[in-house]
Amino acid sequence: MKLFFFNTILTNGKKIHFVIVFFLYSIGMSLNAQTGYQSFFGDSSTTYHVFTSLTCYITTNTGLLGCGDTYKHTITCRDTAIFNDTVYYRTDSSFWSLYIREDTNTGRLYRYFPNLNKEFLTCDMSLNVGDTFQLPLFSSDCQFPYFYEEAGIKLVVDSIVYINGKKVIYFPYIILYENNNPYPVFYSAYYDGKYSEYGIIPAFIEGIGPTFSPFVYTVHSLETDLNVMLCIEKNDTLAFMLNNQLGCYQSFVDIKEIENAKINIFPNPASDQLILDNGQEIMNEIRIFDMLGKEVKCLFINNTKTTLNITHLTKGFYFLQILTEKKIVNKRFVKE
Repeated sequence: MKLFFFNTILTNGKKIHFVIVFFLYSIGMSLNAQTGYQSFFGDSSTTYHVFTSLTCYITTNTGLLGCGDTYKHTITCRDTAIFNDTVYYRTDSSFWSLYIREDTNTGRLYRYFPNLNKEFLTCDMSLNVGDTFQLPLFSSDCQFPYFYEEAGIKLVVDSIVYINGKKVIYFPYIILYENNNPYPVFYSAYYDGKYSEYGIIPAFIEGIGPTFSPFVYTVHSLETDLNVMLCIEKNDTLAFMLNNQLGCYQSFVDIKEIENAKINIFPNPASDQLILDNGQEIMNEIRIFDMLGKEVKCLFINNTKTTLNITHLTKGFYFLQILTEKKIVNKRFVKE
């Protein structure tokens, strides 16, 4: 097996690839593994290290990728779910289950949303130069939990290369258009080479997936832009690293944000009522999501303290998204 470091920069409009390959082990490796189709998933497990942006209150010293945090999403070959007679891998993550599957005949990845009862194409290794790929449009409503800024953009393949035997499909950097006029997506990591020095560019990599992860956009209660896939582990062994300077973990949250995010929630676990106390800061809106990311309750308030009736909720884990006058705070609770 090989560890694959992937880095790309632009110089005078041309892509230059830096590839460092380390042989970790070679037991059981066949020629077919090098020349045949390479699965996106490991034989037993696959773990994705995905960076998601967060709101910043300062503009300097915010980390290599700005304010944000890295989340791990792991799938195992034994943890599956069936929807519409189709088998999906289910992630084991700290937020909610995510469902993805692979079509080995076409080299495509799909993500399924149970509450939408629909799957979306997130990667297609069969594309050729000039072909178009549309970033999945989960929803065009900016108030919908699965909305992200780059959704629906059509990317045209501008080049294809083979690095260490893997097919890599490149797309141009992302620019949005309004009335046929381009306008910047400043918060997108894929805008106009913003982080090109770290190899962050829209691309599909054989055996790895999209550089924005096969989930595209994971933590909908945070910021609304494409994720950045930092690393992948297959069978508990590092198989891919986007950039060795970034590593597998990037995190920066302003201290002010952490201190101001201390909203008291009690009791937790709760059976019929949940009390939220935000001290002196007024809360404006509260949303509750289940483990599948489906919104189950929305409440508009104008107070520093409130009591939620949760008797109608089934037992399990839930997520709170609390909008105040200054920020968005995310909390978890258990319904008994």
